[in-house]
Amino acid sequence: LDKPRMVTLNVLDEQGWTKWLAAMRVGFADELSDQMLPEPDKNAFQRYQEMFKNNEDTLAYLAPRGIGPTAWNTDERKRTQIRRRFMLLGQTIDGMRVWDVRRAIQTLRTLDLAREVPMALQGNGRMAGIVLYASLFEPDIARIDLWHLPDSHRDGPAFLNVLRYLDIPQTVAMAAERSQIRLYQEDDSGWRFPQAVAEKLGWPDDRFQMQGKCLK
Repeated sequence: LDKPRMVTLNVLDEQGWTKWLAAMRVGFADELSDQMLPEPDKNAFQRYQEMFKNNEDTLAYLAPRGIGPTAWNTDERKRTQIRRRFMLLGQTIDGMRVWDVRRAIQTLRTLDLAREVPMALQGNGRMAGIVLYASLFEPDIARIDLWHLPDSHRDGPAFLNVLRYLDIPQTVAMAAERSQIRLYQEDDSGWRFPQAVAEKLGWPDDRFQMQGKCLK
């Protein structure tokens, strides 16, 4: 593939990283020998193969800090202490993960195959929120696909004092001013604000889409 149709960055949480390792272990066990590999998932690997064969996009995968290769202590008490230390420094883990996603986007754009090619972002759960905020600080993000995005920061991601100013539905509307957004949710409850903004501003139908019952 000389020039992809689109470059898509998929940001993984811990569960997503484990599933990715299980699939990739089937074909790349030697290359991943420095990781704690789960049991191989041959069916998942075959699905990846079919996706890559039938897709003109280039896909990249990112495990931000504290996940996968950079995971911290697995003891929950230690993890709580680490989260508190970030806050003592005026940040949160999630805030720094936004920075990790931004740097990944910037790095991808230095590659020849990604220059002048549309960029898309994907995330699931808490990482969907990380992806959403990263998109606000990087230019020319063509599309954002978000699965199980929390409808409030009370459920994550955590940013210092963010609820003094806005919540996730307002952030979705901000991002949709710049990029196409697809939300994959069980239903549309909690997302009336961006829907109302899209209607009032007369956005095209593909600017903000709710895909109904989650498919992922």
